Amino acid sequence: MVVRLGLTVFLAVLFCSGARAARPVLLQPFDLLPQSNGTLAVTDRLQGAVYVIDTARKRGRRAAHVPQARELERLRDGRLLVSSGADILAVDLRTGGKRRYARTRTILLGIARAPDGTLYASEGGTTIVRFRGPRREVLANGLDGVHGITVVPGALVLAESFAGRVLRLDLETHRIDVLAHGLANPSFTLPAVGGGFYISEFSGNRISRLRPDGTVTTVATVTQPGAIAFDARRRILGVTLSGTIFRIENRQARTLYP
Repeated sequence: MVVRLGLTVFLAVLFCSGARAARPVLLQPFDLLPQSNGTLAVTDRLQGAVYVIDTARKRGRRAAHVPQARELERLRDGRLLVSSGADILAVDLRTGGKRRYARTRTILLGIARAPDGTLYASEGGTTIVRFRGPRREVLANGLDGVHGITVVPGALVLAESFAGRVLRLDLETHRIDVLAHGLANPSFTLPAVGGGFYISEFSGNRISRLRPDGTVTTVATVTQPGAIAFDARRRILGVTLSGTIFRIENRQARTLYP
């Protein structure tokens, strides 16, 4: 009787532990990147982890340990770039293996990879640099909290969070133009169909739309949104500081996970 009861308790604990492992709790998700199989790669800065999350099944797994995991980008060979402090690591989500891809001067708040392989980074939120192979080139400095970087033809669009601005940095002349100002911690941007950009405004608690004429309107209310991305149907996905993954549907934020 005692042995049978002990075995029952052991199996119950094992089952519960497996259930927790199959549905990880996100503490501070920083970035997300849709995968070809419908799952999402999600970084969690506090847990030092890259997770693969299946929002349809409400399941996930820890794919790699990466201290201070923040930004994600995709490499052509299927690996992901993950920013980790001042390092950019190439991570294999299947094996969890990782190796240093590039190293910058200070902590990274944003990275972006162009179609030609050029890598851009926001060092400390103040300096925008470009890597072509091992060569590091400063494109702009003196900025105030640049997080999200979006590569567009001939330029970078920068979410200058602490200054409340969205900027366009010309890659040839290094000229900076202000596309929008007076925003509430703009953190990440996405190109919008028809021109302009979608913006996550962290302290503004919204996803907004910056139109080509400079006007800004609310798309949906979201509490403390961070990184945003498009799914396969061009719907906006995002993460929040509270640890949720959401999708914008009919101008409403629907929680997909947990």
